[in-house]
Amino acid sequence: MRGEELQRLAREAAQMLAGVSESYPFTEHLLVYKVNGRVFLIVTEDPDEPIITVKAEPPRAEALIREHQSVQRGRCLDKRHWISIGSGESVTASLIGDLVEDSYDLVVQRTTRHPSPEEFFAGRPLALAVFERVLDAVTPDGLIEVRVSKSQVALRRRRGFAYLWLPGQYLSRPDAEVVLSIAAGHCIESPRWKQVVEPTPGQWMHHLEIRDISDVDEEVARWLHEAAVRAG
Repeated sequence: MRGEELQRLAREAAQMLAGVSESYPFTEHLLVYKVNGRVFLIVTEDPDEPIITVKAEPPRAEALIREHQSVQRGRCLDKRHWISIGSGESVTASLIGDLVEDSYDLVVQRTTRHPSPEEFFAGRPLALAVFERVLDAVTPDGLIEVRVSKSQVALRRRRGFAYLWLPGQYLSRPDAEVVLSIAAGHCIESPRWKQVVEPTPGQWMHHLEIRDISDVDEEVARWLHEAAVRAG
């Protein structure tokens, strides 16, 4: 993948995340993305060296440096916790999306107190019941991590694969109390989806409005299982 393409994918991935700002606080060639006032992505707009820099846990950073020739220790930052990625044959769209999201999550975890799922869905018994059923559906697929932010509850393995959020946070008259969003590597054809989008190449997000607990049926459980397996 060429450097310009990986930078475009990184920018698009960052712009999809909640509470993100972008600016040029250092130089006119360093596009900086922040969440909660902290940097999680730097896009170096140098035509001679188009790279991105993201935050990573040290063991993950070391593994990436070993696996990918174009991944190096972070430029001009703490080299244990930041990595820079340039053009390379082993760099894929899914890798860039994962790295940007993981960097964002690391910053969010360190700068906010996360509510529990019960707190997030307080006063919304249907939404809480949907969360519990979704979690039950994917638990047989292995260890599932639940991450709660101000805007959503995410289910993850190596990366996020299912998200529950409340449209009432954004709309005055939502059509449903809760929406389940499922990530897949292809477009899942079904008339049940409210919306299907492809925020990055090969990464499809499917939005399902939930109006009754019975909406989380065997078909949805199958979609969730496939998404969980793909998430690693």
